[in-house]
Amino acid sequence: MAKIHPKDILDRAHWSARQIAKFAESRLHQVIERAAQHVPFYEKRFHSHGIKLRDIRQLRDISILPFTTRADLQSEADAFLARGTVRESCRRRAAAAEPGVAAPCVFLSPDEYETIRLIERRIVEGHGLTGRHDRVAILPEGLTPPPPTWLDSMLRGRRYYVPTSETTLEHLHVISRVKPDCVAAPLWALSRIGQEIRKGKTLGFQPRLLLSWGEVMRASDRDTLRETFGIPPTDVYTMWELGPVAAECPARDGLHVNFDLVHVEILHNDHPVNPGEPGEVVLTSLANDTMPLIRYRTGDVASWKKGPCKCGWQGPVLEGVHGRFEHSVHLPGGGYVGTRQIEHILDQFTNVLAYRLVQIEPRKVEILVVPTTLFNERTSAMMRSKCVELFNQQIGVEVKVVDELPIVRSPRRHSVVCKIKTPLTA
Repeated sequence: MAKIHPKDILDRAHWSARQIAKFAESRLHQVIERAAQHVPFYEKRFHSHGIKLRDIRQLRDISILPFTTRADLQSEADAFLARGTVRESCRRRAAAAEPGVAAPCVFLSPDEYETIRLIERRIVEGHGLTGRHDRVAILPEGLTPPPPTWLDSMLRGRRYYVPTSETTLEHLHVISRVKPDCVAAPLWALSRIGQEIRKGKTLGFQPRLLLSWGEVMRASDRDTLRETFGIPPTDVYTMWELGPVAAECPARDGLHVNFDLVHVEILHNDHPVNPGEPGEVVLTSLANDTMPLIRYRTGDVASWKKGPCKCGWQGPVLEGVHGRFEHSVHLPGGGYVGTRQIEHILDQFTNVLAYRLVQIEPRKVEILVVPTTLFNERTSAMMRSKCVELFNQQIGVEVKVVDELPIVRSPRRHSVVCKIKTPLTA
């Protein structure tokens, strides 16, 4: 990868569509060529599929390349490293560790790591802040950034990184003490901080930017965070393997894809979808020559935006991220309904304290409901009717009233769970 120049990366936000397309195609060719010649995993994979570099002439030709999965990364991690890589000189990004399971990780050179940080800075600057503004970020330990660089020192903005393993009260204490211009955290962490504030804890100031990631954001989440923090949250679609894939437009008109970080495909049955249609997100890293990922299946469901962005952004724009593939309802006739669509329907029932929709069979889902005193059979019938309509009459719906929802081992909410085998879970 070429030597980075901070101004060049920041200025890409103002590029024309032609500049963006030319850059993406050129960089994609460079990544694939390097992977085919210097990365053992892709050398072997391309050879086994009979793929030659001359077969990749245009951007659309990437479709002939095989997919990469997280299972590949977990089982053959060393084979993804480019030859000659010195791990001790690299920066490491790791997944959140699970008990008894080794966390997969990705290595980047210092320049590649700094590129991700500059793209994150570009997101912040796009929302009116600069490097001189203070920030607090609540991050998993595997994603904690390195010590401040000379550029951070020049810009003088304070940076505080708090691990997600700290308590919610500690998160709130740090934010209240620092009073940063920008607060960045997973949605579940922001929601818990908001709960403490609504219980009577004092924030004592109003941040200028609230960055949120990690889950599909409901309209109710957005309203609650706006009321609690005084500003609407800005949604960021990020992955530990790659960094900030896309970030919400300042005009709230979709999510701007960071075209210099990743090449994005949205596929259904391995074919590109039309704007507005949901599909699985498949990513190719454009800013990591040390450990590249090519056509990496994320398991996320998203859709392209119809039409250009209101703010003038010329790059690709996502309409939204709709949830995880395994947290979608899979229709017997093909296709699936994502978390966002399901929550949009079920959140309308205000006489429900909590719910979880579970697909237990190809043609049957259960909705577990923790009711309020106003919940009745009419509510149950309406809930059932709206969901049957959402699933195109292909799936039966049963509503079950429960005292509490089963516990899940995650701070994230799981409002939709799929228990049937799918192409990604079989």
